[in-house]
Formats: sequence, C-alpha cells, structure tokens
Amino acid sequence: MKGDMRFTLPLWQMGSIFILLVLTLVIGFSSETTFVTSEDGYYFEMNMGHISGIIFSSALLILVVYIVMMSVNIYRHNKRYPTRKIKTFTFKPQEYIEDDEFFDEITKRATKKVYSYYSFVLPLLVGVALGGMWHRTIILVGILLVALGQYWIYYSTIRKMFKDAGEEE
Repeated sequence: MKGDMRFTLPLWQMGSIFILLVLTLVIGFSSETTFVTSEDGYYFEMNMGHISGIIFSSALLILVVYIVMMSVNIYRHNKRYPTRKIKTFTFKPQEYIEDDEFFDEITKRATKKVYSYYSFVLPLLVGVALGGMWHRTIILVGILLVALGQYWIYYSTIRKMFKDAGEEE
C-alpha cells in the first residue's frame, strides 16, 4: 500500500510527540510560569532565559510547520484515496484499518500488542509517579514517552506484517 498515509500516520504522530516533548522540557525546566487571576479574568505568564526562549520559539515554529505539512499530506491522501479517507477529528483511532479481512487482522494484532503494552506500562508509570515526588514535567514527559511507544509498537507491527505478507507472495 505504497503512498497510503494510513500506514505512515503513526510516524507523523511520533514526530509531533517528539516536538511536544521538546516543548514540554523547555517549558518545564527553563521557565518560570505564573497563573494570575484578577477582576478582569485570568492569564498565564511565562518567563524564560535567552537560549530557552530561542529553543521554545524554534520548537513552536517547527510544530506549526509540521502540523501544516501533516494537514497538507492528509488532504492529498484524502484526494488520492476518497474511499480511504483519514478523518482528523474523530473518536475512532486512525489506526483501525478495516478495509478487508487482512487489514482487520493487522489492526487486531497491532492493537492487541499496544493494549498489552499499556496494561504493563501505565500501572508502572502511575506507581513511579505516586512513589516519588516528581515534578509535573517528568510526569508529562512520561506520558508522552508512553504515547511514543504506542505508535512505535503499532507501526513496527504493521510494517512487519506487510513485509511478511510481501515475502510470501
């Protein structure tokens, strides 16, 4: 299924998670944040050093460009494959590919591995978070790393299954 973005979408999602990881680390460790409430409402204030500000601004710009590129690619995919559209706003994960029995089986195996991963790593993350007085940035980084692992497991599983299916033919 060369050119079908549904198979490379986990890589795109991993890229955005990586950029969010950089932003989370810069905000968490290099800035002073303040939440202020007043009669007019509330606002968020963030102060950071020169280098941190450059890294933050660059990462934010990269994130915006990345999201635009991803949106353009999704638009192109939907134009090219009108029966295999990627919906950007839905509660059903895009990883569920149910075109036929083969894709249904791929989805089933990959999501089964991801579920096994979550059943192990989430209690571990909660235990570590509760066991120590961790900074909230570390907990957020942990959650983003768990999400990165999810997409890697899913992508590597479907890639392996396609490679195995291609060798059999």
